[in-house]
Amino acid sequence: MIKKFLKIIIICLILIIVLIFIFKSKSEISFDDTLFLKLFQSSQEKSNDNSKQNATKDYYEFNVDSKTEKIQLVDLYSTTDNLIKEKIAPGTKGEFSIGLKTNKKSQYKIYFISKNNKPINLKFEALENDNLICKSNTLEELSNNLKGTLQKNELKIIKIKWCWEYESQGQQDTKDSKIEKYEFEIHVEGEEKR
Repeated sequence: MIKKFLKIIIICLILIIVLIFIFKSKSEISFDDTLFLKLFQSSQEKSNDNSKQNATKDYYEFNVDSKTEKIQLVDLYSTTDNLIKEKIAPGTKGEFSIGLKTNKKSQYKIYFISKNNKPINLKFEALENDNLICKSNTLEELSNNLKGTLQKNELKIIKIKWCWEYESQGQQDTKDSKIEKYEFEIHVEGEEKR
């Protein structure tokens, strides 16, 4: 009788231990899954918000039919992907796009005029259809290669990417980080091509 009673107690203990183990492992998986899904959902929401913002901002369109057209001042701060202490600094980057359109065959030239000093280690590159047009250290240098021909009713988009590499030159970066903003004008000259 005592042996039978001990067997029942041992079986009950084993069953309780197995149930605790199963419950514990399921709750850990459930917690991990829940945590993963929350993080995934959060990153998706941020990504969707960023893509909505980037789709509508930092795009400047020009009609190339007219002789000369000028845009208002652009602050590089407004085109950044990541901010450090609410200003451009080493490790920041961004982009903006220039749309060119025409209703007749035209030649165009894009040029920039800086309104203040830029950080020395700030680099620029221009792309068309994700193909590199040129790279340069200043927007003014970049201007030398931003010209061409537009066909009738064509829309051409030139993407300008910029970056300030982190830890490229310590002392210069420290000095340049005092520049609170870098502003420039975008100018586009257009002329009908016969």
